[in-house]
Amino acid sequence: MRDLVFVSYRKDDAAAVAGRIADSLKHHFGEQRVFFDATDLRVADVWNAAIDAALADTAVAIVIIGPKWLEARTTDGRRRLDLQSDVVRREVEVALRDAVTVIPLTVDGASFPTIDDLPEALKALAEYQGDKVRRDQLSHSTFDHDMDRLMRNVSRVVAAQRGPTHDAWRKLQPKRRTSRLGDAARALLTNAAIPPTITRRLAPDPFLRQEPYRDIEEYGAETPVAQYLPYVEIKNWCDDIVAGRRPDIKVKVRKGEFELTSWGGGDGDAIRDEALAVALHEKPKTFNGPAVRVESAEASQLSLWLTVQRARYFTQRRSNLALDYRYTTARGSVLTLRDLLRQEYGAHLPPLDDTRMANTLGVAALIFVRDGEELTPYLMSRAKEVAVFNCGGEWHCTASGVAEIEPDRPDREPYFYIDTMLKELDEEVGLLEHDLDFLEPVAFCREMTRAGKPQMFFLGVTSLGRTTLRSKLTAARKRTKEKGWVVENTAMPLWRRPSEISDTDALKLFHDKGFTIEAAACLHYYFKCRSMA
Repeated sequence: MRDLVFVSYRKDDAAAVAGRIADSLKHHFGEQRVFFDATDLRVADVWNAAIDAALADTAVAIVIIGPKWLEARTTDGRRRLDLQSDVVRREVEVALRDAVTVIPLTVDGASFPTIDDLPEALKALAEYQGDKVRRDQLSHSTFDHDMDRLMRNVSRVVAAQRGPTHDAWRKLQPKRRTSRLGDAARALLTNAAIPPTITRRLAPDPFLRQEPYRDIEEYGAETPVAQYLPYVEIKNWCDDIVAGRRPDIKVKVRKGEFELTSWGGGDGDAIRDEALAVALHEKPKTFNGPAVRVESAEASQLSLWLTVQRARYFTQRRSNLALDYRYTTARGSVLTLRDLLRQEYGAHLPPLDDTRMANTLGVAALIFVRDGEELTPYLMSRAKEVAVFNCGGEWHCTASGVAEIEPDRPDREPYFYIDTMLKELDEEVGLLEHDLDFLEPVAFCREMTRAGKPQMFFLGVTSLGRTTLRSKLTAARKRTKEKGWVVENTAMPLWRRPSEISDTDALKLFHDKGFTIEAAACLHYYFKCRSMA
C-alpha cells in the first residue's frame, strides 16, 4: 500500500518553509512515512533512483510553490521547468504520470500557476485543487491555521489509500461482544434508582440550565431517545453502520450568512443582547467563529436531507445558548427566552426554521480504543472553562464542537459535518483521519436543553496504543495553549483497560463524575449498534 508523503520544493525558492512543513508532516505521520530530500537522501545515494523509489511508495506529493518556483532560471537564462534535467520538473512529472495524488501548495504569497504557465508535461498540475500556507510575521496564527488544515487534508488522502472504511465497524466488533467499562456506564445511565440528571451542577450557569430531567418533562410533547437523554431523534444510522453501509446525507448550502431576526415587540431582543454582553464579560476570549445553521432536516428510511447556511458563533450565544438567562424587565419581573418560546410553542420544541433561534449544528464523537477483545471508550474529562456544559469534571465524549463549512472549498461542502468532526478530533486529542480505523455519523438529533439545537453524533475506532494516544493528546493540548485558546479537556482521559478495573469501581467512577449529555448520547448509540451486530 502506498503511504508515503513526498515533499517537492526548490531550494532557492522555499527551502525554509519546506523544512517547517516537512517537520510537521513527520510529527503527524512518522519519520519513515515522509520523504524530504534534505533529511532523507544519504551520502552516495543516486539522486534520481532515490527519488523514483520514494515516489513509487507515495500516496500524496506536496508540490511547494514559492514566488520563484515557476520562473527559476539557469545561469544562461533558460527556465528550469522547461528542462528535462530539472529535478523539480522530474519529481512532479513522475508523480503525475504515476497517478499519485498531488497537492499544489503555494507559500510566501505565490500564485497558483495556470495551465498556460506550465510545460506540456506538467499541465495536469493546474487541474489539481491546491492549498496555501500563509505567513503572519507578527503572530504566526495564519501559518499555524493553514498548517493544521494541510495536515488534515494529507491525512484524508493517506486514509483513502486503505480503501472504504465505512464497513469497518462490523469487522472491528470484538468476538465476545462485551465492554466492561461500557457495560458499567450503561448500568449507571439506565438505573431507575438514579435520577437521570447525568451532569453534576458544580457551578451555576446563568445562561443555560443543565437539568436534563426537567427538560424532558417540560418538552413533554416530544419523545426523548431514552428516559435519561434530552434528545429528540431525527435519524439514526445504526442499521447502516452494522450492515456496512455509509450513511446517506444530502446537503444543500444556502448562500449568504445567517442573521437572527427580531423578536418584535416585548423583551426578547433585550434579553439576548444583555445575555451576550454578560457572557463576553465573563469569558472575554470567546471567539465569534464560524458556525452552520440548520434550517431544515428531513429524514426518510434511507436518507437525511439538510438545508444549511453559514452563521457565526455569537448567533447561538444570543439564542440557543442563552435560553435561561434571567432578565429583569422594566416591570420588575424575571423573564427568559425559554419562557417566551414556551408561551408560543407549549411543550413542543420550536421548529428549526424559526429565525429567532440560530439552531447551529454541533458535532460530538466517541472514539473506542481496541483492547484485544474489548472496545474501551476514550472518554475525556471536561474542563471548567469550556463555553457550554461547564460544570467541570464530567466524563465527556472524545471531542465535540460547532460545525463549520470550510471557505473556498465548494467540493467539501457536502461533507462539512465529517470535516468538522475530524478538525475537532485533531484540535482536542490530536487524532487525524489516518489514525482512525472507522469514523461515521450514527445519529442526528435535536437537543431539548438548547431548545432543539441540532446535534450530530459519531462513533469511531482506533487501533493506536496508549503511548501514541498520550503523545498525540499532549501535543494537541500544547498547540491549543500556544494559540491562546481555552483547552477544553483535562490531561487525564479514561484509559484504564477493562481488565484493570472492576465493574464496581467503574460504576463508582462514572457515578462520582457523571456524564455530559453528549457523552451519554454517544454511549446510547454505541450500545444500540452493538445490540444489533
